[in-house]
Amino acid sequence: MATASAKQQALVLGLGQTGRSVCRYLLAAGYQVHAMDSRARLPNPQQLPAGIQVTVGGFDADAVTAADLVVLSPGISRSEPVLAALSEGAELVGDVELFARVCQAPVLAVTGTNGKTTVTTLTGQILADAGLRIEVGGNIGTPVLDLLARPGPDYYVLEISSFQLETTHSLRPHAAALLNLTPDHLDRHGDLAHYAAAKLRLLQACAHRVLPRQDALVQQYFTVQAWRSIGTGPAVSQREYGLVAGDQDFALCHGDKVLANCREFALKGRHNLLNIQAALALAESVGVNNHQALAVIRKFTGLPHRTEPLGLHAGVHWINDSKGTNVGATVAALQALDGPCILLAGGQGKGQNFAPLAAVAAQAVRLAIVFGQDREQLAEVLRSQVSVREVKTLEQAVTLAEGSAVAGDCVLLSPACASFDQFSSYQERGNRFRQLVRELRP
Repeated sequence: MATASAKQQALVLGLGQTGRSVCRYLLAAGYQVHAMDSRARLPNPQQLPAGIQVTVGGFDADAVTAADLVVLSPGISRSEPVLAALSEGAELVGDVELFARVCQAPVLAVTGTNGKTTVTTLTGQILADAGLRIEVGGNIGTPVLDLLARPGPDYYVLEISSFQLETTHSLRPHAAALLNLTPDHLDRHGDLAHYAAAKLRLLQACAHRVLPRQDALVQQYFTVQAWRSIGTGPAVSQREYGLVAGDQDFALCHGDKVLANCREFALKGRHNLLNIQAALALAESVGVNNHQALAVIRKFTGLPHRTEPLGLHAGVHWINDSKGTNVGATVAALQALDGPCILLAGGQGKGQNFAPLAAVAAQAVRLAIVFGQDREQLAEVLRSQVSVREVKTLEQAVTLAEGSAVAGDCVLLSPACASFDQFSSYQERGNRFRQLVRELRP
């Protein structure tokens, strides 16, 4: 652990899970810690580390000026106005940067617009099954600085978001996967070029890069070479993973070697076949062979809120894809379905262009029920292709879907939007959807 010089002042902006982990780390390193949060009331304030000064209800410029080190939680932008008060010579970093400066074990890192948590979790399970000591965390589960308090692993497997990468300069992963790139968080990054630049930070100093060879935006914005590539077409060399089409299904390949029939996997959808390829490549980078990895992959059933089947009610299939918080995720979810569905979508659009949904919806959706803050924007895009109904809330959307569905239909919640207009997180939204579905008639 890096230690502070005498009386060094650290300021932590944001007191969510990550911010609290930063406070614990900085206290142990000997800093005098002042933490601020924009919320007037914090959840579970009794769980805050003892020995820190806490300010709620906003950020104070004088505290920023007084700090030798300012640590931003992922939800706080570098363009936050109060940061103009930063003193010359003071550092502005995030939790991953602090972690990178002191971690001793190699890192396998996963980023991308969609699929990060699935690939991170699956890769961790593959490596653990191979007998390696693994710690999994980052943008999921345990914050990276809390991982440092545990016995040293053989590898860290980390999900890292674009928000975290904005303030990260020292991370040198053993291997890193960029899964895909579609417009997201443009309300934070400003435009796609800045969003891509944040992702590129992870790849520049990494030897074992895993990249999607058919992703047009990755090809446009990234010039770094792949160590392994993933794709939905055939693999033509040992540097590539891919798919070969059969009469009715696909085979997973590595170079010219067929690894498995994709029907063997519990994970469904072409997007998940790309996730599987990424996990295989990351595992390969540390010496776990494909045969070992596939034994784990065949048993992996996926994660909550990601095209999660909720069962059959009155002959209608209900699917929870609340983690579909952007257009690319909803497109992938729709493409994974076997037939037309009733789509429930809406929330906060984050400055996205919804237009790419229209063509996919024309093939996969018979009725779109849009709800939430940006429902009118969604309705405007979708109405030219499918029947659209507008409601205010998720509860109203479920009621309307139940009344519109017939036996054999599928109702898919894949909002293409953030949840924060009506819920605290995509998890809360997904859990509420689960509850509403449980309350339907059998």
